[in-house]
Amino acid sequence: MKISIISSGGTLRGLYLAEQLDRKGFLSRLYIPFYSRKHPFIEKRLITRNHEHRIDPRKVTTDIPVSMAQKYFFGSKLSGAIKKNDKRYMIYELIDKRNAGAFKADCDILFVESYIALHTIMAARKEGVRCVLDRTNTHVKYQSAVISEEYVKYGINMELNSSAIIEKGIKEYELADRIAVLSNFVRKTFLDKNINEEKLLTIPSGVSAEKFKKSGKKDNIFRVVFCGRASIKKGTHYLLEAFSGLSIPGAELWLIGGYSGEMLPFFKKYEGTFKMFGHIDHNKLGEYYSQASVFVLPSIEEGLAKVMMEAMACGIPVIATPNTGAEDVIRNGIDGFIVPAGSADALKEKIVYYYENPSECIGMGESARMRILSGFTWEHYAERFIEGMKGVSA
Repeated sequence: MKISIISSGGTLRGLYLAEQLDRKGFLSRLYIPFYSRKHPFIEKRLITRNHEHRIDPRKVTTDIPVSMAQKYFFGSKLSGAIKKNDKRYMIYELIDKRNAGAFKADCDILFVESYIALHTIMAARKEGVRCVLDRTNTHVKYQSAVISEEYVKYGINMELNSSAIIEKGIKEYELADRIAVLSNFVRKTFLDKNINEEKLLTIPSGVSAEKFKKSGKKDNIFRVVFCGRASIKKGTHYLLEAFSGLSIPGAELWLIGGYSGEMLPFFKKYEGTFKMFGHIDHNKLGEYYSQASVFVLPSIEEGLAKVMMEAMACGIPVIATPNTGAEDVIRNGIDGFIVPAGSADALKEKIVYYYENPSECIGMGESARMRILSGFTWEHYAERFIEGMKGVSA
């Protein structure tokens, strides 16, 4: 069984999976706009990615013009007049059509990210290749609806996905032989939208237990840490509300990562109750997680949040919503707590519990680390993935 992967380069998961498949002899080809080890000269001068993943460069097909467009056009003021969702759709179409033209039928299965899959799946199926859609998030209609409800609730005039993006996503669901999802939470959103159960593969991903491990807390401050792009989608506003209502002397809330413009009114409202750190290099994130007493991820919509698993790998207990895919990883009351989405009170209650029960906090953190080591490393993900693909190729 030979498997080709198509990645937008926007997430590291495709690279980690390709690395594992290459080691095990299953990788035919990885299509990705840029891979540092294939183009070290360009990496040093124009496109800095510093990929650590060891994949045979001969098996990697890159597209430098697409990577340059991602970095220097779509990411610059040159495209400022284009609406955000129109820009997203243009990037998706560019990558998709370029990969459709470059695709080689030297595999049994094509595993391709949603939104950059439609034209490539059509090209692959003409060659008799089975196609598995890699859907990171929930069903696009569910995703759009649940975030729209939250926007309306707070009077925010925005849309998460344009009609063109939704339409493309639906067509990909229909055309793919299988749809791979990361959690049972995501699976349910597809079943609720009448997608045939037999078409769905639930394959939880993993993290690097070598990169993410506890490095030692440097102080005794009770600290709550959030990591991700602060946004309505991530439920950051509920965490800000919860933390601002606590009466814990000297406690800190750290927000790690960028933020969406919709968060500015919330930042102003809760000014002085949190610390912003902006983007942190992925290789250094473990040091920041290790300064946490508890990690909180109150998302409204996710597939399976890797930051949650990274924090667990660092020995940090987690408070998360079911909408993060947490129920597939966290054993409630053992590795952390799973609380309802959209509830600042529920977040507050569990944060206080950890503060008042420091030994439980430490114990759950240790349990969380072991949970990752026993079932949620990249090696485990690759094993689950290969097993799932056997059913597709049969």
